[in-house]
Amino acid sequence: MLLAGGLLAARVFVRIVASEDNEPPEHRWRRERIILIGANRFASSFIQLLNAYAPQQQRVIAVLDEDAAMIGRAISGVQILGAPHELEAIVSEFAIHGIGTNRIVIAGEADFLSAPVLHEVERICKKRQIELTFLPRMIGLSERKPTTAPAVIPKPVESGPAFALPQFFRL
Repeated sequence: MLLAGGLLAARVFVRIVASEDNEPPEHRWRRERIILIGANRFASSFIQLLNAYAPQQQRVIAVLDEDAAMIGRAISGVQILGAPHELEAIVSEFAIHGIGTNRIVIAGEADFLSAPVLHEVERICKKRQIELTFLPRMIGLSERKPTTAPAVIPKPVESGPAFALPQFFRL
């Protein structure tokens, strides 16, 4: 009877200590579905990075590429479903099946796609309220070109303090 009581007390103690260690993390996972435009090495590395960081979540739901020979193949385990100009039909098809698209990622800069295709992608993203990002900008390889807006001119800093100094600090 004494051994059973000791065993029970030890188990309760271990369970209490273990539950304190399992506090919720300070960060939350972003649960978003991504359609990636461009089947290149950069896109493949991005998919592998996401899979390595959170293997239990499938974040990239489709890849689109302008090369018709690539359609039907897979890149890093994600199916290439069509061309970028078919984006609206693909997003609609996913939506019919209850899979929302939260982000479109272009695996290159703005000049990666032809101007008409890029404008079509931007129009679809705006219409459906989908975030559009460029992969090089996401990871800090490039920046958006500065606009022609006038530069902010800083105010000159006064040399003296804005308050009266005590007698001790005066010369």
